[in-house]
Amino acid sequence: MNNGCATTSVVVTVNPLPNAGSISGSPIVCPGATIMLTDGAAGGIWSSVTPASATVGSTGIVTGVAAGTSVISYTVSNGCGTVAATSTVTVNPLPVTGTITGTPVVCPAATTTLADAAGGGVWSSVTPTVASIGSLKGL
Repeated sequence: MNNGCATTSVVVTVNPLPNAGSISGSPIVCPGATIMLTDGAAGGIWSSVTPASATVGSTGIVTGVAAGTSVISYTVSNGCGTVAATSTVTVNPLPVTGTITGTPVVCPAATTTLADAAGGGVWSSVTPTVASIGSLKGL
């Protein structure tokens, strides 16, 4: 106010808008596995839109629950509002393994054939010094 005799003033503080930064880290996980997401902005809160597919802890560790997708949010708030950075995480399905069939008994220097109806896998032996197996054919 100014009437020629006195002036009054006040200091006004303009607070910044909140900044949620951006989420980084691999957006792909398998059920039962974890990935780490990070965000450079401080003080945010992690959340998952679809926790039936993926959950997220307070430090950004995402755990795959079931095949599907979930939007993971990192939300930052202050007196001027709330903003969120988001990342869509894909939870890949676990591979399907079938049942191994065939004769599991063999003599030294002989062969037996094993099969698995699931197909597409790679054969391996846990103890190749005792028994080896062809990586593609199950022989």
